[in-house]
Amino acid sequence: MKSLKFVVAILALIGVSIYVFNVQAKENKYTLKGEVDNYNGMIYINPAAPLTYYNGFTSDSAEVKDGKFEIELDLNKGYALPFFFTMDKTLGYRTDWVLLEPTDQHITIDSLYQYVVPDVANQNPEFLRDQKHLAKFQDSLVRIFKDSWQTLNSMEIEEVDFLKEVDAARERLVEQSDEVLVHFTEECTESDIAFWNIAIKLFQGGFSNKLEMAFDNLSPEVKQSNRGLKFRTALEFAKRLRVGSYFPVLELQSLSLEKTELNLKENTNSKYTLIDFWFSHCGPCLVQFPKLKEIYGNHHPGNLEIIGISTDVSSKIMDWQQAVQKHNLPWSNQLDENGILASAMGVNKFPTNFLLDENGKILEKDILVQDLETLLQDESK
Repeated sequence: MKSLKFVVAILALIGVSIYVFNVQAKENKYTLKGEVDNYNGMIYINPAAPLTYYNGFTSDSAEVKDGKFEIELDLNKGYALPFFFTMDKTLGYRTDWVLLEPTDQHITIDSLYQYVVPDVANQNPEFLRDQKHLAKFQDSLVRIFKDSWQTLNSMEIEEVDFLKEVDAARERLVEQSDEVLVHFTEECTESDIAFWNIAIKLFQGGFSNKLEMAFDNLSPEVKQSNRGLKFRTALEFAKRLRVGSYFPVLELQSLSLEKTELNLKENTNSKYTLIDFWFSHCGPCLVQFPKLKEIYGNHHPGNLEIIGISTDVSSKIMDWQQAVQKHNLPWSNQLDENGILASAMGVNKFPTNFLLDENGKILEKDILVQDLETLLQDESK
């Protein structure tokens, strides 16, 4: 079982998941019972993809007492939902996502590793069939991962170069995982597992041609369903954020909460513009500010403009305004309240950035701060 969990944890990192469980129907609500080994505290269920697919469901939670919990859920079948739980205020875990169905079910989460697979009883035969079928395609990903890891471990290079090699290996694995979904959807055109894997991969990693091919392989019934039409909209939006595309025009709010339009096709005065998505309580977002301020001071206005876009929720708007003041951010700061546009664009991890040229075209996504500095220094020579 441990080897299976290791494999699934790796696949979860590239957005390929296949596990399903059911819940018990009760007066239009479902009662989910479960156990968590060696844990007492709160357990949470949150969507694995944008809320638009969940018809009003946002999250739920329960207290784990003596290793057991029970949650009554009001939702339709076929929703992809992972479990989250915390050990203290700073350390959290999540399981792999699973699908809910209105039938009697009990699950067990028997370890606190990231992306652990819940043990499932009485799986839906259709889901079980698709799960096993997808697993056959995934065997090739496991082999690629193991070969890549062995190669990386044998390298005697500097840490910075090693991390670049790791990132390159991850990109190759992501591409292969998209190819797996193309082949899987050619054979399983009505699979719920296929749809959610595609939707979550778009949400986590953005657009790819192969993801679009995988979605196009699905049956007309799936593509014309409510969630299928929503996915198509999200796919087209994500396509507009590919390298070489123009960054879209966004309706945002200024620091004083006045409506403003961000149109970088018309209002770009610097050679490069960095769009930085963040929020006020994002630790990694705040940590990067000192170095970004240094780079900005050295290269603004001719070579660099920065535009910060906060995704803070309505109740944290004042925290965002105070964070801008506390960190003395010298660039334009705007608000995408509740992260509605960011979510539609597939921006779901923070910080996320886009580097644009003087015409507003996307040159790179998630450029490292040190790489941005090197680029600008080379431009100044």
